[in-house]
Parts: sequence; C-alpha cells; structure tokens
Amino acid sequence: MSFEASIIGRHNAPLIGVAPLMRRAFAGEDLAPLGQILLERAQAYPNDAHAYMDFSTVLQLTGNRADALAVQAELDAIFAQRTLAQWTETFANSDCCVSPVLRTSEALAHPLFQARGMALRAVHASEDEYWQAGCPLKFSA
Repeated sequence: MSFEASIIGRHNAPLIGVAPLMRRAFAGEDLAPLGQILLERAQAYPNDAHAYMDFSTVLQLTGNRADALAVQAELDAIFAQRTLAQWTETFANSDCCVSPVLRTSEALAHPLFQARGMALRAVHASEDEYWQAGCPLKFSA
C-alpha cells in the first residue's frame, strides 16, 4: 500500500490498518511523517475514525503508548456516536479486517455463521436440545 500524503491526508481516506503499518515499522521505515499527516487529518476532521485508528497504531508502533491510549479514548467517544449497524456499513468497503464483536446469540444468528453451518441444533436423548459446534472445514465433490 502506498502512503502518499495526497491520499492519506484526505478526509475519509481509506483505513491503512495494522498489518501494513506493522510491515513498514518492522522494515525500519520512519513512521513519524505518516503520523504527522494522520494527526493533521484527525485534527481537521474530528469524526474521521480511520485517521484516529491509524494514528493510534502509528503511535503504538513508535513507542508512544500513553499518547496512543489517549487517542484510543477519543476513539471510544467517536464510536459511541453511531450504532453498530452504522459502523458496520462505514467499514464495509475498507480493505482491513474490521468486524463487530457479537454476543453469542448474535453470532449464532449471523448469516455467515449460519451459511457455513458453524453451530447446529442437536437433540440429546435425555438432556433435550443443545448447540453443537459445526465442522469448520468444508469439503465439496
């Protein structure tokens, strides 16, 4: 992924994500210039969660743990402004791994969980109905 300032500095630019930032950090790249661009974007657009998330990651990767935790507290306030459905829609087209943390009942009812048969209802002879884990490996002929 290219970290061009003209793209990264834009409002609602795509989320960079943890993995690309970690690759750059582990390769020895100086993330400070990118961090500055993300900080400026977050200050210019206070509701741009992507900027805050990437900025917090850059802070963590550059050893600024206290600042990263402060940014994460700001993120908590931003995330509280929208519903789970709104955030799911916001991140739907992001090229990163973002998914909601679901309660067990929500996960069991999720269409992807059901489509893969990850939890099945079964009946025990003496204990009645219960949930059974489905096989995560799917084979087809």
